Amino acid sequence: MTIVEIVDAHQGFKIVTDNITTRKPRTLLWVIGFMTFFMSSVLDNLTSTIVMVSLLRKLVPPSEYRKLLGAVVVMAANAGGAWSPIGDVTTTMLWIHGQISTLKTIKDLFLPCVVSLAVPLTLMSFTRYSVHKYS
Repeated sequence: MTIVEIVDAHQGFKIVTDNITTRKPRTLLWVIGFMTFFMSSVLDNLTSTIVMVSLLRKLVPPSEYRKLLGAVVVMAANAGGAWSPIGDVTTTMLWIHGQISTLKTIKDLFLPCVVSLAVPLTLMSFTRYSVHKYS
């Protein structure tokens, strides 16, 4: 929560929300998914989820669509944290104890993690929430 407050205090959410200019729900679904995916590879999964849900609260009005995007954030945070040694507690512990190497972990897990996010995003792209305008 401290990170979220610091980001908010320095207008970090405003910078991000101002740069997300799409009003197409399907495009926003993919943008939020991949932003979370890459953010989660350098931050903890929980921190990434908190930051992105806070951003969603500023970007999308309360609706079923915002709930769908919240689910996307959770999936993307878990997928993104798995391919990086510093993105997930488990891989971080393995990395610290020398059980895995950075480059091999990234090479072996990046593509499966992208697929584990892309498949649900593709399916969600056809839901009624991602077809209609959200604002």
